[in-house]
Amino acid sequence: MEQNIYKRRYKLLTDFTKDHGFLANIYTLDTLNSYLLPQFFEYAHTHPFFNHKLTHRFGLWEDNGKLVGIACYEMDVGESFLVTDREHIYLLPEMLAFAEKELSVINNNKHTLSVWVTERKLIKLNYYHEEAIKKYIPNQLGYFLITSHLLTLNFPMAIR
Repeated sequence: MEQNIYKRRYKLLTDFTKDHGFLANIYTLDTLNSYLLPQFFEYAHTHPFFNHKLTHRFGLWEDNGKLVGIACYEMDVGESFLVTDREHIYLLPEMLAFAEKELSVINNNKHTLSVWVTERKLIKLNYYHEEAIKKYIPNQLGYFLITSHLLTLNFPMAIR
């Protein structure tokens, strides 16, 4: 199938249901949707601290009219969740560039952005391990690698 990727801005009153459905459809324990669960997306939109005025800065990526990626914040600018379906992980570098421009804030004359994306997406891209460290560490943007998204619990023998 030919890909026809189109990037556009989020429209709060018309896109919420489509975006929530996208997050619900791609949810797996394996990826945790870059930690942006559908319930968090919904909760954030109803939270009194949610910045409704800047949601037009969210980015949506569509492939032939089907939503395949979202770059958004949970509560306000300065943070970014980058979410794609499995077939469009290659969009993450473009989405990161978009988030840097649209969702970052300026603190002490420096752009700051917290980015949430799962480690599995980072490894598949092989983009962050080299390029992001070179690009962001010198610019003092935070980079945190979470090596495991699930806790490993060791139960006592009696419980097993």
